[in-house]
Amino acid sequence: MAWINFQITANVKRIADPKAKMIRRKKSKIFSIFFRLISLSIYDLINQSGYGMFN
Repeated sequence: MAWINFQITANVKRIADPKAKMIRRKKSKIFSIFFRLISLSIYDLINQSGYGMFN
C-alpha cells in the first residue's frame, strides 16, 4: 500500500513541478540498483541453499 501511495504522490508532484522529472529519474535509478541488489542476494541464497538450478 505504501508503495502505491508513493507512486501517486510522485505523479502528483511531477504534474505540479517540471523539475520533478529529473528527481524521479534519479529515484528510479536508485530503486533499480536497490532491486538488483535484492534479486542478486535472493539468487545467492537459492544457490547456497542447494536448490541451485542456476548452477
